[in-house]
Amino acid sequence: MGEDSAAGPEAELDAERERLDRARQALRGMRDEARDTAVALGDPVADKVINAYLAAAKQRRMATFTEADETAPPFFGRLDLSPDAPIIPGGRIYLGRRLVREAAGDDPLVVDWRSPVARPFYRLGRVRRWASTGGVASASTGAR
Repeated sequence: MGEDSAAGPEAELDAERERLDRARQALRGMRDEARDTAVALGDPVADKVINAYLAAAKQRRMATFTEADETAPPFFGRLDLSPDAPIIPGGRIYLGRRLVREAAGDDPLVVDWRSPVARPFYRLGRVRRWASTGGVASASTGAR
């Protein structure tokens, strides 16, 4: 979608704002889910090592949620896929600092920038169109 779309730039910007709000809400939900997950402790003597490992795993998971999650946008880029793309034909993939999903098993709202699906974003060829309006930038690449 671009400025030449039938819906117009304001509708596209509104849709992006909704996506941003939805991703922020999902990230808060992921943090709450991690915080509220009970560590199933076994016997305090026989399962001492397992209990310590599970408690440490929960702490590591909680440490992935930072203050920046509340202030920084959850995504910084977007891939618009062509209708003949092998994955998500005609869809969009949003890229950010971390995976963001609404519920376990759901398709992600935001994909971690280090994942293989993000490679095209970093391997852009020649940029055919670049536009910036009100802080929103977009680029289109020509065929290689």
